[in-house]
Amino acid sequence: MQSSLTANRRVFQFILSLVCIASLAFVLGRFPLAAHAAGTSSPSPLDIGISPCAYNPNDPRTRAYYILPLAPGSHFSNCIFVSNHSSSPAQIQLQPTEGVTSNTTGTVYPGPGTPLSGAGKWVTITSTPKQILPAESVIKVYFSVHVPQDATPGDHMAGVQALDLGAPGRISGTINVDVSATVGVLIVVPNTPSFKANFSGEVSAPHIAPIPSINTAAVVVPIGDNGQLYGQPFLKVSLKGPNGYSHTYQSQLGTILPGQKIPYSVPWPTTLAPGKYIVTITMRWDNSTQNGITPGSITHTYSINLASSLQSSAPGKIVVIRTTNLGLIGDWWFWASIVGGLLLIGLCIYLIRRVIAKRAEKKARPNLDSRLRSL
Repeated sequence: MQSSLTANRRVFQFILSLVCIASLAFVLGRFPLAAHAAGTSSPSPLDIGISPCAYNPNDPRTRAYYILPLAPGSHFSNCIFVSNHSSSPAQIQLQPTEGVTSNTTGTVYPGPGTPLSGAGKWVTITSTPKQILPAESVIKVYFSVHVPQDATPGDHMAGVQALDLGAPGRISGTINVDVSATVGVLIVVPNTPSFKANFSGEVSAPHIAPIPSINTAAVVVPIGDNGQLYGQPFLKVSLKGPNGYSHTYQSQLGTILPGQKIPYSVPWPTTLAPGKYIVTITMRWDNSTQNGITPGSITHTYSINLASSLQSSAPGKIVVIRTTNLGLIGDWWFWASIVGGLLLIGLCIYLIRRVIAKRAEKKARPNLDSRLRSL
């Protein structure tokens, strides 16, 4: 009797182990779906870095990009370091590019296929444009700059761009991306006796409009630089409106490149009711952020009629839906699998105990019958 009970226990433990393993495999098998549902993707194994071969120890900016005082008709040649920090080789393409001002201010560099219209035409890649960059290696790539004779005094932002041809071109199958790195080449053409380059801020008529997709208030101010030097001006926007409304926004802006204009959008922190608004815009600049700029400022006032109210863009007023990176724990499949696994284990335990009890009862019944007959 004891040996049969021991055998039953072993059978029960074996079956219970199989159930636990199957349940765990089921739970872990949901993990890829959790990652897919969260919109994540495998990161690119490639990690390309780029930096100047030479720099001025007295100017920390030159560790990130070249600053070249070059007169019209002059030439410059040097190199950049291109490094591959990954364990896989990379195929790269080198090409000239030129800086543009982003809509939030600051310099960005367009990707491949963007036509060059300015200083990018002055840059030539003298090394082989397409190269294989071995894993965990650094190579030198050479370039040259030729400033045309008719170049105007001032700042001209070009660059040398390394495009990773082997990197994935899509994320989650929906977003096209280009993996690239750029070293800026700021060419500073000196002043002439008859012409002195300077930053010159520009402001045009603003408008009040909802921010796309979230429909909250923003004041869109067209700003730019119609001078010859890049600048980082200070912007102040004041609104006066219905029922004594008054509010002011002010911010230190990033770089605005010469000859460029952007629609700078200011998310407005208060709700705007319908009615007439007086908008006063002040832009000022000085030589605290860049040597060689003559301090100046401009102020313009505009009138705007707002037809319907716009909700505040202040933090806490907007509900932003983001994908989280909670992995398995953040996925509802995880908890459903846990609950389902526990229920399955409980059911198996119940059925196995019923089977064992019936077998024990069947074995005990003949013994009981024999005892009754002996009585």
